[in-house]
Amino acid sequence: MTLLDKIMAWEEGSLSDDDTVSLFQELVNNGMAWSLQGMYGREAMALIRAGLVRLDPHDYRGYISRKPIPAKYVASVSEVL
Repeated sequence: MTLLDKIMAWEEGSLSDDDTVSLFQELVNNGMAWSLQGMYGREAMALIRAGLVRLDPHDYRGYISRKPIPAKYVASVSEVL
């Protein structure tokens, strides 16, 4: 299944919980979680806060907003947001 297929399945509500976590880990890793529609970033943050998705080990800035994207070594995600 391609990334686009996974995204479409998630939007349709047909992606399993495990596959959803896997999808959002991939989106966080490649930075797309922060550049797609807001619901992706919000879902990614919810999964990060739940401890199901890990942040990238390096800080970087969002492509469009240039807001800082926290690294997994930040003590608290709320420190950056």
